[in-house]
Amino acid sequence: MSGRSGERTVIFRRLDGGLNLWEQETELEGNESPEMQNLWWEDGSLQSREGQTYVTAQAEGAVGYAASGEPFWDRTFLHISGKLYALDHTAAPGDDRFYALEEVFSGVPRDRGTFFRYGEHLYYKNRGGFFRIAYTPEGEKLFTVTKVEDLAYTPTILLNADPRTGSGDLYQPENRLTGRKRVKYNPGVNAVNVVKQGNGTSRVFALGASEASGLVGVETVYFGAEVVSPALYDVNLTTGTVTFTTAPGSGTDITFVLDFALSTYVLPEGDLDAVEEVRVDGVLLTPGEDYEADLLFGDVTFLEAPAEGENSVEIVYRKENPEAKASVMSCRYAAVYGGGVQVCMVLGGCAAQPNAIFWNGNDDLAMNPGYFPMPFYNLCGDSAETVTGFGKQYTELVVFKERSIGKTAFSVEEVNGRDSISLAYQRVNDKIGCDLPWSIQLIENNLVFANSRSGVHLLRSASAAYENNVSLVSRSVGGSDGRPGLLYDLRVAGGAVSFDDAQRYWLMVNGHAYVWDYRLSGGEKPCWFYFTNIHGVSWWSWGGKRFHLNAAGRVTELGRVFSDYGAGIPKVYRFPALNFGTYDRLKDVLRVIFTVRGDRCGSTRIRYKTDWEEREDPTPIRVAPRGLAPRDLTERDLGVNTFAVAAKRRPPCRRVRHFSMRLENDTAGEDLALLSARVVYRLLGRER
Repeated sequence: MSGRSGERTVIFRRLDGGLNLWEQETELEGNESPEMQNLWWEDGSLQSREGQTYVTAQAEGAVGYAASGEPFWDRTFLHISGKLYALDHTAAPGDDRFYALEEVFSGVPRDRGTFFRYGEHLYYKNRGGFFRIAYTPEGEKLFTVTKVEDLAYTPTILLNADPRTGSGDLYQPENRLTGRKRVKYNPGVNAVNVVKQGNGTSRVFALGASEASGLVGVETVYFGAEVVSPALYDVNLTTGTVTFTTAPGSGTDITFVLDFALSTYVLPEGDLDAVEEVRVDGVLLTPGEDYEADLLFGDVTFLEAPAEGENSVEIVYRKENPEAKASVMSCRYAAVYGGGVQVCMVLGGCAAQPNAIFWNGNDDLAMNPGYFPMPFYNLCGDSAETVTGFGKQYTELVVFKERSIGKTAFSVEEVNGRDSISLAYQRVNDKIGCDLPWSIQLIENNLVFANSRSGVHLLRSASAAYENNVSLVSRSVGGSDGRPGLLYDLRVAGGAVSFDDAQRYWLMVNGHAYVWDYRLSGGEKPCWFYFTNIHGVSWWSWGGKRFHLNAAGRVTELGRVFSDYGAGIPKVYRFPALNFGTYDRLKDVLRVIFTVRGDRCGSTRIRYKTDWEEREDPTPIRVAPRGLAPRDLTERDLGVNTFAVAAKRRPPCRRVRHFSMRLENDTAGEDLALLSARVVYRLLGRER
């Protein structure tokens, strides 16, 4: 607007637009900045980001890998080096202001994995490891950690099995996590024909076998081809004899069909690792005393043949399948899914089958985390692309791969009389994928992820019908050769981690953080803030505070301390370059007025830049809200600044075309809190 003396004013009312490295700085909106560092828009003003303070001690040689995103019974669980630790957020810190880490388990493979909740327990899955963390207040320890492979369910693969062939009714598929398998047999008999000849006088015939040798009955008796009625003879199994009421005629061929209890039971396969359990009518038998097992041929011989029954003989044997077990154990990404309900855990990232996903199944009672049936897997697209993570968007499970995105459709099918879970795979986008597994977050019902080629993307819809369902949201901070930004950091670092604190999406890469405040802006024009000296490898929130675990296995708390580990935070804000709406007319910059918050000490340096020069204002913007208390005379003031403070400066910038201002503060304990700014100028004549 124009004043009486021809003065005009440019007003920067809100400085909440964030960093923009994409547009030329003369084309930026008034709330955007071509250069800003360690500042964000909070509580109605641009101010310093939160500072960092260590809250756990340094452990020599420690390596930090991962932390549970949501506290489990007020604890955050950490994977540091080869151990799992619990950090109790409710405990008081020690005299050194450090929290104690409680070791809960050792022997964890040194590779980053995924913490996730399934049922009432917390699980951790990384490459080579699979652990269940249980809350056990009644036990010796408050938390008990168990290897899931030790909880592996032994499936009953056959029912009504025939002891002679080892075949029966298929029941439960084999379990990838274990080579143990259970077979239930119906004890049977073996029919043997014994032929005798009558002499016309003998009524008693010895069968050549008795109860002691396994004879359990005489099934049928024939005179020649004619069946003899059982009423015409008596059978004594103890003595192994048959007595006829009338002696058979001389020369009569007598055929006795004898039933012998089977003592040798054939298993479905040979070359076994072990026969681990044998039960008859529920009673556990002793190897060597009650039975002998032949591992090479795969059979069990009873010293006393079992009596007849239905599934009364139960044999558990073990034959390891290392490839099947490795397919699950080498996965490092996990999600809990099941349509509208969270039924099963889904794993991905298998080294041998990079495009495969696996999920657990139900035993005889319920879904079992230790049961991954052999058929419960699916190959998701091209095998050359690795599955890099999962995300739930509404009721769909999105499967991320390095260069594409897909989803699974949950259904339940009946197979062999049992409910079987199916996760059919569908393509969502063939052009854009996620090669940064730890960048995936759910932001206001939409999945956000990053890749190293183009930056951060938002999945608008999991519909497979459109290719425009993925949009780039980090263009403004991607950078270029002249102004390095996110893409440069991604190329240098080769990896990134993310965090959602319910207000902002954080992407940490190469010691920097790119933070999208989605409260201020949606996916159409997101505002990003840029932080330095951020080295967390895994992040979480608790009690309204933010924490991270660094690569050295140490935990940091973020808070309003205006310093990083006691050192100053370098804070920079540069206003977009102004040409005041015209290029061919010169201008005189008469005054600049900064409105700053007055509730924190600060001394902010100002630097002006024009077409001809750069120069620093000799008078920094000083805020001193401490009254007369400090001993340092430069900090004294006659009163506390209850309201915002206006700082006026007269930059010696005359006859310029462009004008820009840069504010800077890097003093420990000081803020750079800026609410708004005004530039008062006068238009001059056109330059000829």
